[in-house]
Amino acid sequence: MAMTETAGELDMSTSKMSDHHRFRVAFDGDGMLPPVNVMHSWVLTVTAPDGTAVEGAEITVDGGMPAHGHGLPTAPRVTEELGDGRYRVEGVKFNMPGHWQVTFGIAAGHHTDSATFNLMPWTDAERRTIAGLGLATLPSLTADASNPVGDDGRAVALGHRLFFDTRLSANGEVSCAACHQPPLGFSDGRPVAEGLGRTARNAPTIIGIAYSRWFFWDGRKDSQWSQALGPLESLIEHGTTRLEVARLVAADADHRPSYENLFGALPAFLDDDGAPQRASPNSDDAAGAAWDTLTAEQQDAVDQVFANVGKAIAAYERRIMPGAGRFDDYVGWLTGGEVGESPLSADEVAGLRLFIGPANCTECHNGPRFTNDDFHNTGLAPLDGDTSDGRASGVGQALADPFNCLGDNGAPDAADCAELRFAKTDGPELRFAFKTPTLRHLSMTAPYVRDGRFATLAEVLDHYNRAARPDGVGSELKVLDLDARALAQLEAFLRTLDALIDAPPHLLEAP
Repeated sequence: MAMTETAGELDMSTSKMSDHHRFRVAFDGDGMLPPVNVMHSWVLTVTAPDGTAVEGAEITVDGGMPAHGHGLPTAPRVTEELGDGRYRVEGVKFNMPGHWQVTFGIAAGHHTDSATFNLMPWTDAERRTIAGLGLATLPSLTADASNPVGDDGRAVALGHRLFFDTRLSANGEVSCAACHQPPLGFSDGRPVAEGLGRTARNAPTIIGIAYSRWFFWDGRKDSQWSQALGPLESLIEHGTTRLEVARLVAADADHRPSYENLFGALPAFLDDDGAPQRASPNSDDAAGAAWDTLTAEQQDAVDQVFANVGKAIAAYERRIMPGAGRFDDYVGWLTGGEVGESPLSADEVAGLRLFIGPANCTECHNGPRFTNDDFHNTGLAPLDGDTSDGRASGVGQALADPFNCLGDNGAPDAADCAELRFAKTDGPELRFAFKTPTLRHLSMTAPYVRDGRFATLAEVLDHYNRAARPDGVGSELKVLDLDARALAQLEAFLRTLDALIDAPPHLLEAP
């Protein structure tokens, strides 16, 4: 059997000049997806090169599969002239998937010419794959068993204020929103996040992150609320302590009543001016010493307040969801019967075909959020100063975290902590494996990958195309060897995932 060309190699345009440039010919389809064994009705538009409508043309329709050497299984023809150079073509049918060509012969006035279009129908399996990527298949967000206020509107309001509160930092200038800025898709536009100091990791978006099972690039946290706590006590991020956080909540005229309305009365000792100001068991030495001056009961009480702050912030973040983009419009158009003009261009659809096919992108970037929420080694050697080995160390940190699902402030039933209980803790596949990011809202969240080393999508695609395997790191990637046009088509498709954020507008601004 002869080999056929791939969609990335073909001219899949649906509007073109005829062979001898006597007419411009276009039809109302995207050239790639007409389902097989279905009769199609198209509208063909014919104009002169200057755009003048061509009326009264005689049009013939022919075609077939070049690789198989056979023609169309039907005899399509023009059944109606619609005016303004438009002609209805009926009876087009494709009886198998693959590369088809349809040629329109045109005679008008003293001119004759022809135009040939490439088409590549989606298979039923491809249609199912595409439908599964659509945002309409995103399930309702299930409750977090370790966060009973996760879906409480009162917690959302408190978490909203805490998320933007710069007082949750040692210098009074760093908030959660400093690294997760709504206009930048809840990222910060920097290669790596910066708070009191410079971190080693890019700030990932929080859009739709509530669906994740693990948090941070290495998965060292197992819930959204416990993730929110880590930066607060990090000396290079917020640089505060859990007691300082608890005292701020207790002293603030807005935070305190909101907190107590949700979680009950705050411990009375938080109002004592003589209490240590920087008590934390995992901060600097002075703070650690101050922590030891608290009784065990006071330490537990501070931990609970600290955990509840994280749970309120998570309740806010759970409302930040991905919005539907042009790709989702295309999914609706495809599954709804392809009525009207395709929402995507021919190059964007060619990129989609590469994405779900030869480029193997859906091995990791699958589902409506375009991520499997797992960890993979993509052959990125650590940059200078980066000693992390990814998931291999992150899973140990998650298991040891006092704020994990099994901790005192976690889920009441250990059965709700299956991800943590059955987490894989060793194996070569964990080394240098980092979390698969979502591909939605990509244009808002540059630069890319865990350390922000790639400024553009083109650079990311080039890395995946070459699939380098650094010494001592290796890679799961396989060389794609796509040409420049195919890479441009892939990038064009990825940009169709851009959209507005799905969240109440007031939550996208500081309260």
